[in-house]
Amino acid sequence: MDGPADVLVETLSGLLGIPAHRLNDDSDLLYLGLDSLRTMRAASQLRQAGLGGETPQGLQAACESALTKSAR
Repeated sequence: MDGPADVLVETLSGLLGIPAHRLNDDSDLLYLGLDSLRTMRAASQLRQAGLGGETPQGLQAACESALTKSAR
């Protein structure tokens, strides 16, 4: 994994049990199965990887930033 977007995609892919190539910035994560428990697990894994803050807003900002940079 190279950058924050890769970490985010791999984390979500693992939690959702779907291939990473199926995830992009237009993916409907709720439809794909991201519920509140998986969200908390993702937040924990992403914090351990050095992404996001201690708050959901910090995590959201880090995710948005990572996806924006990967789309360029």
